[in-house]
Amino acid sequence: MRRDRIRNIRRSLLAVIAAAMLGLVCAGSVCAFPTKGIDDGAAVTLTFTANNPSDGKAISGLKLTVFKAADMEVESNGHVTFTLTPEFQEYDEDGPRKVDGGLDPNDFDSSNWADAATSLEPMVISDAAGGKKFEGGSQVTGADGKATFAGLSQGLYLMTASYEGSDYDAVKVTPVFLTLPQWSDESAEWSYEATSKVKPTVTPKTVTPAKTSVTVQKIWANDDTATADRPVSVIVELLDESGNSVDRQTLSASVGWKFTWTGLNEGKWSVKESVVPTGYAVSYEEQTTAQGKTITVRNTKNGGGVLGASREKTPDSKTSGVKGSSRQGDTGSVASASRLPQTGQLWWPVWVLSALAAVLVVIGLFLRLSGKKDLKDR
Repeated sequence: MRRDRIRNIRRSLLAVIAAAMLGLVCAGSVCAFPTKGIDDGAAVTLTFTANNPSDGKAISGLKLTVFKAADMEVESNGHVTFTLTPEFQEYDEDGPRKVDGGLDPNDFDSSNWADAATSLEPMVISDAAGGKKFEGGSQVTGADGKATFAGLSQGLYLMTASYEGSDYDAVKVTPVFLTLPQWSDESAEWSYEATSKVKPTVTPKTVTPAKTSVTVQKIWANDDTATADRPVSVIVELLDESGNSVDRQTLSASVGWKFTWTGLNEGKWSVKESVVPTGYAVSYEEQTTAQGKTITVRNTKNGGGVLGASREKTPDSKTSGVKGSSRQGDTGSVASASRLPQTGQLWWPVWVLSALAAVLVVIGLFLRLSGKKDLKDR
């Protein structure tokens, strides 16, 4: 009997101690903070840091906005109470802007805080866009992923975020409530240089391959007018950087001997003529611009130009000349005289020089014979 009484006394003492400890942490559902060193009138600086959770890289271009939802008062017993600002009071009243379950931070537990922040975010952002004034402000994270708010008054703030950068397709941040200043368990004092790490959900940027175009232009060189040798059309092929043919197109006068491939991924594209026309040589010229590449396919007629001009075939001895000439009024001597030697020199100087040489030979022989006769007479 005595043992039972002692056991019950011990249990009662433990219950009293536990209740006392719980009272220090929470009165009802209102959280309690130590009151050491708090300065009710001190302004607070709040710095947010945003990093990509997948690689730790700083996120720039994240617009963070804080809206003051309530004033904060730390009572003498260490309990914190909140009083909604006029701008947020309507979210606790009846009407279309009412938060489900009401908006009383003094009655919130951990789940209420999260639900209230999620419910409030679209209404507050909409009202702010409509011209409603809230205490707080907006800052955008820089290259270091940080955004700093200076001179904030003490109280309860709703934080929202929107992404305005270009490094990612999307960055989403769940809205949260923050109390300023912050109590630091490590230093056991209030911090007026508050910090908060943003926990974003990042959607990587979709990489869209850059697009380009390739234009092929056919040019007929040394062949200003269409001839019987020129084909009515040619086929050109588009080749990728591995030399594989990915498309074929027919060029003709009806399309201006031109075609353009569009929507091509960036790469080393080239063009070739499928079959070089008979009697022509082919060459390629490339020119690259910001809009794409232009490839000129130049077909030059073989033998074109002054030196390479094609010559009309001269009839051979079987079909022309003195004998067997089929052309009326044509003679072999006329045909021979009209031809030029391969050196390009005319024939008549050759005959004159030959005759002059013969005369000189005869004179030389005559002088030699005359000289021998004079020697004999002596």
